[in-house]
Amino acid sequence: MEGSEALQTGYGELPKGECKKHFWSIHSVSLKEAAQRADQPQGEVYEHSPA
Repeated sequence: MEGSEALQTGYGELPKGECKKHFWSIHSVSLKEAAQRADQPQGEVYEHSPA
């Protein structure tokens, strides 16, 4: 599990209430950005085999 899937699972595991709202209001932007980076393919991508 990586990226957005991990973020959704982690968010669901946070205890409900004001702490969850406070945590999410502070960290949601950076966590979403990290999840999007994790969802992207890693390494170099070639359209064709190098000659």
